[in-house]
Formats: sequence, structure tokens, C-alpha cells
Amino acid sequence: MKRIHLLIFAICVSNILWACKKKESIDTSYLTLKVNLDKLDSNKWENIFKEVEVIPLEFNSESMLSSIDKIIFQDRQYLVLDKKTNIIYKFDSKGKYISKLDKLGEGPDEYFPISDFNINPYSGNIELTSIYGLFYIYDINFSWLETIEIQEVSSINKFEYLDKDIITLYCSNDRNYNLWLYSRSSKDYVNKLSMPQSIFESFGGTMLNNPLANSSTGQFYCVPFINSIYSIKQEGATLQYVWDFGGNTFESGTLVIGDPHQKFIDQYEYNIVNGFGSLYNYFDYESTIFAQFYFKNNFGTMLYNKVSNKYQIYYDNYTHSLTIHYLVDGYISYTSEENLEKVLKNANTTFNAKNMIQKNHEPNPILLKYKFKETR
Repeated sequence: MKRIHLLIFAICVSNILWACKKKESIDTSYLTLKVNLDKLDSNKWENIFKEVEVIPLEFNSESMLSSIDKIIFQDRQYLVLDKKTNIIYKFDSKGKYISKLDKLGEGPDEYFPISDFNINPYSGNIELTSIYGLFYIYDINFSWLETIEIQEVSSINKFEYLDKDIITLYCSNDRNYNLWLYSRSSKDYVNKLSMPQSIFESFGGTMLNNPLANSSTGQFYCVPFINSIYSIKQEGATLQYVWDFGGNTFESGTLVIGDPHQKFIDQYEYNIVNGFGSLYNYFDYESTIFAQFYFKNNFGTMLYNKVSNKYQIYYDNYTHSLTIHYLVDGYISYTSEENLEKVLKNANTTFNAKNMIQKNHEPNPILLKYKFKETR
């Protein structure tokens, strides 16, 4: 429950009202996906998941993680970002420590504090951004290759690859544009988009760790509270889906920019009392949509079939995570040792959480590799 209370506080000073700044770049044709969040007849772990694999990360003098802010799984290896220390750790498929990228500094092969990182799917290089708008490139063995200074943007929060040449940069603090499409070849922008933004964006909070989602079906931008999904292309953004949670939709009331802060708090508390659903994680598979959402002090995990419009929902307060890496048949997240037994309570796994806890050691966070019941 501690995590829920912290999240509620974060939401209070976070993304509540969204307004589109650049109407001409947004298409108005979209699909409405209706979901009854009070649906409890399918509230079973096994209706969504087939199994979960538990991967304890090795703890030693070289691999002492203070947090996990991003996970990438590729070539049977885990890359894990710890923003508190600005280190990227590498572990094998069983959680054994291999090496780390630890080069915080101002030297030619060093980096400023990390805001995000990815593995380039076209080159295989590790690429990271700093909060100061710099773009760093290292090979898979953490050897420095290049540093690029991205012009105009003051900070980069997240980034994804639109294609081999174009990088989508998410810059939440920019007053005019929050999505910048940057071309490597021309070293210039091919488009700048003003996507729906929160009036509380200046507080730096969000219900989504990353509004950008790349999948085999395209690149998407997710907006919580109004629960809208936009498809991103070089030409602009197209509103793809709007989730209709019926009477559980967030209500903004008469709030406008410039209202007293207490009015925002009052309206938020009204929504808490009356119940609202807001997307927390989102990923678009070819025939299925995976989503996690916040609803009435609980977290739900949902699989929505785009062909039949049928869906399954599972509620608990431990399966969710802000940090998720998506797989073709599931996803990877993490948990703490203290919550491990609660996560595995209803799960299909042979892992003995009690044996691990009884070892009484200084643990790293624990990775969880979920597999969906059906192939997506």
C-alpha cells in the first residue's frame, strides 16, 4: 500500500488535464475501446498469464543497484539502468553479473546524468541521452563511439526509434513542442509535434514512466487520464484509440490553467472518491493490446483482443511496475524482495520465495519475466 500512497501523491501534482496545442497535426478519426473496469468475473492470474520466471540479480561489490529505472533484454542478456548512480549494468539470462557502463563525467568518452537509454535495433549499439540534450553512443561492450549534441532542446526525457534514421525525442519541459523527430543523416528535425500535455507538466510528474511505445505495429504516444493513444509517423500524429471507461473516466470539471492549486487538489480528490481509470502502461501487439491502469486504489492488468473486442482484467497491487520491457509473448518487470511473496501468491512458478528471503542478504531488485497465456 505504500507504493499506492506514493503514487497518489505523485498524481496529485502530476498529469491531470490534457490539451492539444497543435490541432492541425492531429487527425480526428479514431476507434473507441469500451471497457468496464468493474468487471470482476475474470479476475484470475491464470486468465492472463501462463507463468512467471523469477531472476534474482547477483549482488556483489560491482553490482549494487539502488533502483531499476529501465530494463532491456536482448541476446539473452539484461541491461538495467540505475538512474540514482547513472550506471547501466549487464547481467546474463540467469541474473549473473557481467559488466557495467559507469562513465559519469565530462570527459570525451563520459556522459552527463542519464535520462534514458536504448539498444539501437539497426546497429546494435547502446545509445543514451542526458537530461542536458546530449546523445551518446557506445558499442555493446560499453566502448564509447560518439557524442552528438542535439540542438534546440534543453532536455530529453525519453526517446525511441521511428525508423533507421529518425529518432523520436520526448521533451516534457519544452513549452512549444514535446515530441521532436530528429534525423541522424541531416542532423536536423523533420518534424516537431505538440502532443496533448498536462497543465501540471511543469511539476515534472506523470502517471506513465514513458508515454512512447514502440511495437511491431508502429510507434505510439499514450496519454493518461483522458486515455488516448496516438500513432506517430514522420508526417505527424494520428489519434488511434480512445479508451472509454464509462462512468470511471477522469473528470476535469471546470478546471482551467491558472486556477488556484487547491482547486486542482479538490477536483482530484473528487475523482478519487468517485473512481477513475487511468492508463499506467500500454503496448500494442498485432492482435492484442496490453494495458495496466490505476483504478480505485488498485492496479489492473488487461489484455484486450482487437479482433473480438473481448478483454480479461486482473486486479492486484503488486503485478504492476513503472519499468517494463515488452517481449513478443509477455513482458519483464521487477519487484523488491519484500514484495516477492505477494507477487507470486497466485502465480504459476516453481521459485521458492521463502528460501531466498531466509538467506538474509543485501538483495538487488528481482526481475520478473511474465509470459502471456496466449501467443500475441
